[in-house]
Amino acid sequence: MRSGAFTVTAATLFLFSAGNIAWADAPTFPHDMPWGGGWFMMPIMMLIFLAILALFVVLIVRRLWPSGLPGGSGESTKRAISILEERFARGEIEKEEFEEKKRILEK
Repeated sequence: MRSGAFTVTAATLFLFSAGNIAWADAPTFPHDMPWGGGWFMMPIMMLIFLAILALFVVLIVRRLWPSGLPGGSGESTKRAISILEERFARGEIEKEEFEEKKRILEK
């Protein structure tokens, strides 16, 4: 039993010291690191991260509202044109006014 505990202790110490030896051999900043320690990549990676984040937000918004955001121009324009057509059919507005307002709404 004593020999098993000694083996486990020795193996644990070896593993911890092997990691420290490997770390001691690691390159030191700034002399051994190419491109100044990788600092030039930080802005590029940040831009990539922000682009992925923006894409994720756009995909979620499109998934939640397939026809666009509520109050967007798609449905409200169709509704406005239908109201305009109803007013024209009832004779409340003239043909020129109808065509002008419809052209403005379709832009």
